[in-house]
Amino acid sequence: MKKIIISIITVIVMAQIQLSGDATRKGKKAKPMNKKVKAVLNWPSINGDRLIKGKHIQTSLTDNDNFVVPWPSIFVSLANFGLHLDAFEAALASGDADLISSTEIVVHDDCMNLKPMVQAKMDSDKPNAANICTGAGYDLGKKGSNGPRKNTIKPGNEPGSVVMTGEGPGQHDWEISFDGGTTAIPIDSTSSGKTTKDGLRSKTDIWQHNRRVLTKGRHTDWTPWVPGTTK
Repeated sequence: MKKIIISIITVIVMAQIQLSGDATRKGKKAKPMNKKVKAVLNWPSINGDRLIKGKHIQTSLTDNDNFVVPWPSIFVSLANFGLHLDAFEAALASGDADLISSTEIVVHDDCMNLKPMVQAKMDSDKPNAANICTGAGYDLGKKGSNGPRKNTIKPGNEPGSVVMTGEGPGQHDWEISFDGGTTAIPIDSTSSGKTTKDGLRSKTDIWQHNRRVLTKGRHTDWTPWVPGTTK
């Protein structure tokens, strides 16, 4: 009799454990996933605005508790970043086009150099990633980056080259400019929304816009000019 009672108790206990486990599994909620937030540098097309953007990043990183100096040596120091900004500002005041171009490139490179440091901090604190990003003066990457092709102009693979993309499918007309769109230079049309232009001056500011070629001699409107820099 004693063995029978023990067996019955064991069965009851095991059943309770099973029911408890089932209830826990059924009531268990999936843990929320923290999607990665990406830091980007939206670099303006006007040099004066570029200086403002660079100074905004410098100011945002100064006395920022998330980025206590000194930083790792792979990143430009805050002091050197400030000197490069001063040189860019002086070049703008001088009106020397070559000096403006060379100092702007250094400031842009500084901003790009510091971006991985900001991204690493964001990745280590995902719930606060967006605030860390904007608090450092950078911009939040748009969601759905794998969506439709956008109007872009980026450095190519060879010095003096760029790769350009345009919205929409099919044939595209293209124009480039070296003065922000005041003077438009036509280049060859393409059967798709992507083209490469080479043989240009290296490390030079350049703009592009494009339009889709429709049927019966029709075209879409030209897109706004977008800026970039040659390889």
